[in-house]
Amino acid sequence: MKPRALSIHCLLLLLLALALSGCGYMPRRLAIMDFENDTSESRYDFLSAALPEYLSASLANSRAIRLLERQDIHRYLNEIDSDPSDTRRLSRWQKLGERIGAEYLVAGSVSRLDRNFIITTRLFSVDKGEVVLGSAVTQACVNEYEIYHIAQTIARYLAYQLRPHGLSPAQSQAPPPAFSPSPAEQPQLPVANEPTR
Repeated sequence: MKPRALSIHCLLLLLLALALSGCGYMPRRLAIMDFENDTSESRYDFLSAALPEYLSASLANSRAIRLLERQDIHRYLNEIDSDPSDTRRLSRWQKLGERIGAEYLVAGSVSRLDRNFIITTRLFSVDKGEVVLGSAVTQACVNEYEIYHIAQTIARYLAYQLRPHGLSPAQSQAPPPAFSPSPAEQPQLPVANEPTR
């Protein structure tokens, strides 16, 4: 074979290998559950559904994630078990994930500490039946209108956790540098005896 024909064959093989390397990856199937309102204030009940919607909107364009319909979650949770006790929570989540075909579930809560909102999320592996090590995220903000921006930050972190390279404890111990907001952007929780804003 002539050197020119050989280099064309090598180039074609290289292009074929590159094209096939991305074909084996399937997006992660993710369902986002309603968040718990732990503020003890009914006026924040809307956040139970709003936070998952904010996360869904932020994650919808990720090629690494296939979002599952949130309507199915409510229907299947009612079918699985009407007793949402904490002692059975992980088994209920696992049954739910298997029923709707999710690989991962996002669970979370919103609470208040003094005048600050605290948003906490966890990534649950349906296959393993446990919360993914290093996947818990807690963010704080002072005002309600900042919650949407917090949800966008959390969505970036979830997308990082679910990237094609997979989840491993070593990768998930520290968030990516782009995730950590600067001190000026991240509201700090008040120190004891310090008045809140």
